[in-house]
Amino acid sequence: GIDLFDHLQELLNDYDNRQAELMRIITSLYERIFTSKGLIASITMDPSERAEYEAQLKRLIDKLPLIENEAAERTFEAVQRNEGITTASGVQYVAKAGSFRELGIPYSGEMVVLKNILSRDYLHNLIRAQGGAYGSGLSISPFGEVTATSYRDPNLTKTIEAFDGLSNYLETVELEASDVTAAIVGSVMEFDPVLSASSIGGLALGREITGLTKEKIDERLKAALAATPESLKRYADMFEQVMAQNNLTTLGNEARIKQDAAVFKTVRPLKK
Repeated sequence: GIDLFDHLQELLNDYDNRQAELMRIITSLYERIFTSKGLIASITMDPSERAEYEAQLKRLIDKLPLIENEAAERTFEAVQRNEGITTASGVQYVAKAGSFRELGIPYSGEMVVLKNILSRDYLHNLIRAQGGAYGSGLSISPFGEVTATSYRDPNLTKTIEAFDGLSNYLETVELEASDVTAAIVGSVMEFDPVLSASSIGGLALGREITGLTKEKIDERLKAALAATPESLKRYADMFEQVMAQNNLTTLGNEARIKQDAAVFKTVRPLKK
């Protein structure tokens, strides 16, 4: 994120004086990360080659130090941010997000269907077709976050208004059963996507680390298949509350951001 970008800028601007400190930190991280204790290895291969690769992997693991790292107890406090970041770009990249987990709303597979409807029928129409942006997007994460975005967008405040209008659109739109059925069909691939061997390996590793089981995926798919116009429209209040959290970031044209500075709490250049 922007904090890492700022940190790297500081290091580069004072690299000669901070080189020794940086090398000490990198060496310490190297010693903590490359240990055989708690190692997870993922290899995607033809089954006939498994024995050979397992033998090679064992030789590599045997060369790693066995270091027991203590679990770090860290508490991360969510910070509400609302900032415009200025660049020499002629367009904007606008994002607004919020947490429905904080509202006590659980994630459901029908949110995948809802995301597809809102992306296709609402955001695409307002932000891309009418607004002239190269793209728009909506993400509803299993971790409890909603993120609305625009890409190479000539607008700023109109796009924010479109994001804020998600709730009203969902509340007032007359969803037909056929609309939901079409969205369900388009959503099934997200639960069982066609992937390359490499992507399958990466997906399996991610599910192993996060603890996402086949049973949980099947449960979400079942919820998606059972979605109805009535069940989807019930999320209108969630969108209203999530967008009201007002976590907003825009990266884009300096003149445009300064012109609409009232929508931000802070305005800063990308490069300080």
